[in-house]
Parts: sequence; C-alpha cells; structure tokens
Amino acid sequence: MKINKALVKHEWRTMKWMLIYFTLVSIGYIVMFNLGIRYSYISMLKYGTSVDGNIIIDILRGINEVISIPFGIGIVLMIVMQFKDSKSLEVGRFLKSLPISSREYYLTKIISGIMSYTLPFIILVIGVLAIRTNNMEWINDSKNISIVPDIFIKLDSTTNVFTLLILVYSIVTATYTFLFMVQYLVMNTIGGIVIGILSWLSPMFILFSVEYIYGNYIFKSLGASYKILEYIQPWIYHINARYSQVAPLITDLEKYQGTAYVYVFEGILIKIAICAIVALASVLLAYFLTKKSRIEDSDTMITFKGAKKIFIIGVTVCSALLGGTLLKIFFDNFTDVNFITQHILMIITGSIGFIISRKISNIGVR
Repeated sequence: MKINKALVKHEWRTMKWMLIYFTLVSIGYIVMFNLGIRYSYISMLKYGTSVDGNIIIDILRGINEVISIPFGIGIVLMIVMQFKDSKSLEVGRFLKSLPISSREYYLTKIISGIMSYTLPFIILVIGVLAIRTNNMEWINDSKNISIVPDIFIKLDSTTNVFTLLILVYSIVTATYTFLFMVQYLVMNTIGGIVIGILSWLSPMFILFSVEYIYGNYIFKSLGASYKILEYIQPWIYHINARYSQVAPLITDLEKYQGTAYVYVFEGILIKIAICAIVALASVLLAYFLTKKSRIEDSDTMITFKGAKKIFIIGVTVCSALLGGTLLKIFFDNFTDVNFITQHILMIITGSIGFIISRKISNIGVR
C-alpha cells in the first residue's frame, strides 16, 4: 500500500502529543518500580528480610493498580483527538474529495494510535527489566535463606515479569481498539466513548447482577460464576492476582515450617489471547465499518441498524438488572425482598431503559 505522506503528517501532528504523554506515563512507571525496589532493599537493611514472598511481582501489581488510571485517561484522550474533527459533514466531504481511500485513512489512524503507546511501552519494558536485573543479586541472596528459594526466585523471573508487562500492553491495546471500533458505530465522539466504556464494563455488570439477584435460585456453586467473572473483565487482568499460600507449591511439606503467601497471576497466556482476540476483532470490524459508513450519516447517533438493536437490547437488559440489584442492595438488609415486587421493578426500569435507548439511537434520524 502506498503511504500518503500528507495524511501521515496530519495524524502525527495530533499523535505526537499522545506519544509524549504515554512516554511520561512509561517513565513514571519505571520510576515507581525503581522506588519500590529501593524501598524493599532499605527495609531489608533496616528491619531484616521476609524470606518468603515475591518482591518484584508484588511491586508491579501495586504499580499496575495506580498506572491503570493514566493509561485509561490517555486512551480516552487519544480517541477524542483522533475523532473530534473527523465526524462533521463538512470534514467528511473534504476527506472524500482528497485522493485517499477510506482504507488508507483508517489504517493511518489506527497504526498511528497504536504506535503512540507502543514505542513508550518498549521503553517501559526495557527499563523495568534493566532495574530487575540490577537488583536480582540481593533479591536472590535474601531468598536463598528460605528452605524453598527456587519457588520465590522463579516467581520474580524475567519470563514472569515480561509476561505480566505484555499482559498490561494487551489490555491497553484491547481497550483502545474496542473504543476505536465503537467510534465507527456511534457518530458522536463523546457519546461513542461513553457507550464504548459502558459496553466494555457490561459483561461484568450483567454477570454480577444475575448472580446477585438469582444466586439462590440458579447458582449451585459460586465458584463457577467467579471463574467466569475473572475472564470477562480484561481491564483488571493486570491487578487480579490470587493471594495464594505457597505450601501447595512445595513438594516436601515436612521440611517447610510456617506459612507464606505469594501473588500469583493465573492464566496469563489465556488472558493475553483473549485481549488479542478482542483487539483483532475490533480492528477488523472497524475496517468493515469504514467501507459501509456514509457522509450523510454524520449527524446520526448510531448509524447501523444492527448496532441500534444491540444497543437497545443491551440498555434494556442492564436497566432491568440495575433496578433489581439496587432494590436488593437497599432493602435486603431490612426485609426480605419479595420476588414478584423485585421483578415488577425490573420490568419498570427495563421499560424506562428501552424508551431512553430508542430515543438515543434515533437521534439524527430523518
């Protein structure tokens, strides 16, 4: 494909600020990791060391909880900057008059967006791995005191650290490409972001609400629903670690005295694969939508009939579940919530959601 230099230059004018932003976020991640390592080292010198437990993965998990916010803000800002001026009727006609195809425009936009956080993320990975390597000597020495040093050292291995960082990158990519795709379904930029974020969170809300409302009737084992919940919320894959007792990992329990706990990220490769599937599906669907979109639809909130139906059904179901969940939350502690009353309220809130979603989906329809 021939690259349109003018189009690349136009996108770069916008994305260079996001490149700087994500570079600062990545540097902040490296600084926090370095401070965490230094704090652990100083604590060991001052107060002695806990011979059991993982140091590096524990620090990274804590940083991931904090860094999710600036990464999320960055993704939203990037979507706004990429689409704020490209959805009006005038801009659409101007772009159609240029000697560029919708395919070129789409690919330039998606690639520039991905590159704006990929390059800083490479810096992040190199920085974290370099700091880990520089500190492994004293970490290994402290863990060798343990009767089972191999377990604790392996948990903080280069492979585990690198895999966790790739998981973070996969989450960012899946979130960005999903919100990017929604922008081709919803013509209002801010509206698309709001709908995209709510859609991204909706599987977790639906499962939680169904379990909360009907748990006593349909769930024989809560374990199954929690397992499903773990895999349908990609946005917290990087912090959702199991605080696991180390004893089950030890083959010779008779030699091990005491109890130790470590943070274990389960199913990382599966979660990376899920994020990759979401990202690939979003990219392909967005590409398909670019070919189907029309300039005349620029004032319509949701352009495609199938998307409208999904939006209306989704809002209706979530509204009904929200009504039932709130009723149970507020009144379950004071009195038993009547099953019929609960479902009457769910029908009412679901109907309200249906009416509102229909009005929203028909905005701009002539």
